[in-house]
Amino acid sequence: MKEIFASITKAEWRFVAGVILAVILLTNLPYLYGYWAAPPGQTFIGFHGVNPVDYAVYYSYIKQAISGQVLFYDLFTTEPGRYGTLNIAWLMVGWAGKLLAISPGAAFHLARILFTPPLLLLLYLFVSFFFADALRRKIGFLLLAFGSGLGFSTIPWFSQIIVSSDFFNTTDLWPWDLGSPKANIFYSIYHDPHFILSWLFLLLIFLLSLLAFQRRRGVYALAAGAAGLVFFNFHPYFIFLVFSVLPLYGAYFFIRQKKFDWRLSGWFLAGGLLAFLPVGYHYFLIKQDLVIGLRSGQNVCPVLFFLPVLAAFGLLLPLAAIGGYDLSRRKAWRPEWVFLLIWLLANFTLLFLPTPFQNVFVEGIQFPLVIFSVIGLSGLYQRLSRLSGFWFRDLIVCNPYAWAMLFFLFFCLSNVFNVSRDIHLYYLRQPILYHSADVTAAYRWLDAQTPKPKIVLAGEYLALLTPGFSGQKVYFGHGHETLFYDRKMIVVAWFYQTNAADAQKQKWLAAEKIDYVVYGADEKNMGVFRPEEKDYLRLVFDSATTQIFAVVK
Repeated sequence: MKEIFASITKAEWRFVAGVILAVILLTNLPYLYGYWAAPPGQTFIGFHGVNPVDYAVYYSYIKQAISGQVLFYDLFTTEPGRYGTLNIAWLMVGWAGKLLAISPGAAFHLARILFTPPLLLLLYLFVSFFFADALRRKIGFLLLAFGSGLGFSTIPWFSQIIVSSDFFNTTDLWPWDLGSPKANIFYSIYHDPHFILSWLFLLLIFLLSLLAFQRRRGVYALAAGAAGLVFFNFHPYFIFLVFSVLPLYGAYFFIRQKKFDWRLSGWFLAGGLLAFLPVGYHYFLIKQDLVIGLRSGQNVCPVLFFLPVLAAFGLLLPLAAIGGYDLSRRKAWRPEWVFLLIWLLANFTLLFLPTPFQNVFVEGIQFPLVIFSVIGLSGLYQRLSRLSGFWFRDLIVCNPYAWAMLFFLFFCLSNVFNVSRDIHLYYLRQPILYHSADVTAAYRWLDAQTPKPKIVLAGEYLALLTPGFSGQKVYFGHGHETLFYDRKMIVVAWFYQTNAADAQKQKWLAAEKIDYVVYGADEKNMGVFRPEEKDYLRLVFDSATTQIFAVVK
């Protein structure tokens, strides 16, 4: 690692610092606008337009940590969990929020900003491992820091959905550089600290492992295992990628060396056992805790279509193929290039294997594609620069401004669209991105009710935000986190739709151990239920738009 640091010049570090500042600025401008554009009497809650339900879960973890809990529980379902879950990543964020006495949303975005520089610094170190010259390092770094795919070219087909109320239910159909923040590093930084840390630890494990093989030093292998110990605690899915790539590369490496290194293998075995500990922990929780087990079974993340995945990487795919061809033509396949090829093939294979969490493995693909693409671009540039003709060679091929324009047009526009789309959604004041002062007061009242957690019944919108803003449990509210979500959604609709069947409703509230019933604008729109008329409900909070009733027991 010292050699990599020593190879980087001061000019390169200044370049890296400038890119870091630019990324932080660009990934925070939409949120700042969302905060500034909040209508009078409305509170910006810190979400953006893609996967807002994920934010609700993250906020609930941070809220629990701020409240002093070390183990996290599922607050989106009423079934009692036997064990809490230790999640190091969100525990750190929550502790920072508690130390600074800030809200879960503020802690979330502060962590996102603070985790960005370490990830980008590691990116430049890893790119520097593959390239000795500063130019190729900078090109690779720019592609990783700002690059996306060709999803922006599909915008005309989605332009009407962007301004419709159905926008938040359609993003799964978008090309993945528009709808999946895991697809590239810029989008991950923009989305949440969880993905930033996931990228950081994945890259750290692979860089340390490559250094261990290259320098035959077991300390790097053990350090990779220690990184895995942390990584697989908060993102255990990636053990399948790491434990696919490293054994395959190890087999290739020792066959190529015509000698098996028992000492190095022992260090990797020790590191692997260390990294496997959190996986055993999660397996224990899934088998021993009904809530955790059923919830993991509901967390299905399939790859529905192949073309949206290809669109997410755009021109990186053909450029990487050109890079691989150039390496083959020159017979220049060094071990580190083979490592990247194994990584890329393993990532794509896991992406399409029939598992419940397919789309998780879109993360990671960008890095090897970019490294091969830089090789491909280098070869193309050398060929094109030999061509004659002023208009083509001098004005385009040898013109850095032309390359900058091409980079922006073909590698950045999806991310430009992502941030501008959210600015547009904030301009439209989409309801899920803001809540009223009355709702804020209702969450504060719920937050003050102890001991926690109480169980709250509400429509889906208020229920989704209740755990993160009050620390209380909800009967239902999240498609993956709420057990038996579809059945519970039907029951909630029945409860609010009619003003009859009081005996059954009272009995049901008691059976589900519900403490509070929320009656706000969304609940009123669900039907004709009149909670103020029920002797089994008592008004305990009242504002212009939102009421909370305690269940009389």
